[in-house]
Amino acid sequence: EVYRRSAVSGDLTWFPEWSFAMICAGMRAGAPFGEPLTHKYMKATDIRQDASWDNNDDADIADMLLNGVMTVAAIPGEGYRIEKGITTYTKSDNDAFTEESIVQGWKYISYEWRTYLEKLYTGRPATPEILSTVVPMSLMLLRELRDSGQISDSVIDGVTQDGFKDLDAILDGDKLYVSGTVSPTSGINFTLNTLVIVPA
Repeated sequence: EVYRRSAVSGDLTWFPEWSFAMICAGMRAGAPFGEPLTHKYMKATDIRQDASWDNNDDADIADMLLNGVMTVAAIPGEGYRIEKGITTYTKSDNDAFTEESIVQGWKYISYEWRTYLEKLYTGRPATPEILSTVVPMSLMLLRELRDSGQISDSVIDGVTQDGFKDLDAILDGDKLYVSGTVSPTSGINFTLNTLVIVPA
């Protein structure tokens, strides 16, 4: 439940659990594309568990996140912040499906790529010459998306790996099939540090 000022009466009021979902939707709607919800604070004076919740049902935060429960942390002197913006996907601990800002990212990339290819190729002749242009044209778009921050490269053992790879295009009759591997940019949800103490 969320304690906040009522837009109707102006009084501070406890709102039922659905108000949390409404606040999260408002936070997402007002955030730049792909920004994790952890960057913002909830517009609330206080929060509390619904009275029907049994404290014996409390679980480790990691388990709760894996089971589709979005949790909130009280940050002293700051307010209330979402600990990780997650979807309701609970089949595996894969950020590509569970982290809502990454899901938003790959859906955007997929839409932009598909729309781009439809504009270039729908209605064109299904010839080997046309097919040979699909991967190079796709690479142009994917580089633009990387340059705009939607796609991120990886560094593995000191070697930079492109954030897009394994592109392929196949013509089968009147159908053009295009595939590839893409790495959407993720946000930072947790900041951890290590302090090594040595004599001065």
